[in-house]
Amino acid sequence: MEKEHKSFCVFEKDPEKAIDMAVYGNFTSRNLTPNNFSVINGPEDDYAIVNTQMLSTLDNPIIHKLHKDYSEMEFKHIEAIFTDTDPLPHWESIKGIFATQNGEILRFLLAMNIPIEKFIRYELASRGHDKDHKWCGFEQARKVWLEEK
Repeated sequence: MEKEHKSFCVFEKDPEKAIDMAVYGNFTSRNLTPNNFSVINGPEDDYAIVNTQMLSTLDNPIIHKLHKDYSEMEFKHIEAIFTDTDPLPHWESIKGIFATQNGEILRFLLAMNIPIEKFIRYELASRGHDKDHKWCGFEQARKVWLEEK
């Protein structure tokens, strides 16, 4: 029996926040339905985050381009995330990683060019999961995460 997929639609006033929500939704559902979420113009001067099922029911929606990644993120976007009174949960968690640290530690990370990506990769390798968060064992996880680029 095929699983029935339900339509999904959430509205957001800020276009960048809507895009962020869709990008994170696509990332977290990458193993189930890749690129499941899109952002379209909403009905009331807002933006709708919709899944593929909802999108297929609409006539000629204007689809906004989603970020491939955040390597080109500007300080303006970061400021919007940090000052948002109702942040998206993933941004709140990421913000908390930095907001709870001693300022001298943050300055040390920057001044000494500490390879943050390598620290994250090492931590992920120690959890025994692959890049899709599937259990693969600790040895395989080391191969997946600790490869040099």
